[in-house]
Amino acid sequence: LDSVDAIEPVAALGGRNPPQAGAKKKSRNNKKRKGKNKTKGLKDEIYGSLKKGSHKLGVMSLSWNTKNRACIASGSADHTAKLWDIPNTTCTLTLNHHRNKVQCLAWNPAEAPFLLTGSYDQQCAVVDVRDSKTVKFYKVDGEVQDVSWNPNNPAIFAVASDSGNVMFYDVRKSGHQTKPLFTIGAHDGEVSSVSFNAKYPHMLATGGVDETVKIWDLSSSPVCLEKKDLKIGKVFSMAFNSEDP
Repeated sequence: LDSVDAIEPVAALGGRNPPQAGAKKKSRNNKKRKGKNKTKGLKDEIYGSLKKGSHKLGVMSLSWNTKNRACIASGSADHTAKLWDIPNTTCTLTLNHHRNKVQCLAWNPAEAPFLLTGSYDQQCAVVDVRDSKTVKFYKVDGEVQDVSWNPNNPAIFAVASDSGNVMFYDVRKSGHQTKPLFTIGAHDGEVSSVSFNAKYPHMLATGGVDETVKIWDLSSSPVCLEKKDLKIGKVFSMAFNSEDP
């Protein structure tokens, strides 16, 4: 089967260096000596050592900075978030403020330096990457699955959790005693994704593992306008098109 105009990556961020010649043979000898004890050194011999700045475990999320297209953020199962310089394929900053997997992250649509992160440690955090020690935390009622800034009011963000709820916070308030502005019981089971509509200020969409997508009106008391089963199984990712809402 011929391929025409195959898509190739223009940049690769992090990853592993090529393994050294003879590493597989050496690794088999090590296995005989060490049995099932798979050490980090053995893994590096087989697959190659991690490049400088790489995540140590799987990448869970990505967010491109719309104000600085050379910058992208990544969240990982290694409990860190990283900022990357795409043209130079280098990690410029590593954030260690979470205690569990960083499942999601998003840049503020109006203030380019502010990054919102969500984690399985049941917290969201807002970081000014110009001073990464300045972190505001927001307690959530479950493991965070997705986050979304309100493009019509960039001080507000929504958080989807595995409790079935979507919570709304004001970034100008913070601390573990900070309560959500309001909460929606959105789905039966985990809410996997949440998205504000850029054109209609009070419209929100949610997707869940109950196999449905819902459209909400937030203009007064939250009301579900439509619920739809797309016949695709569990919904893990969903978002409005920002250019054609």
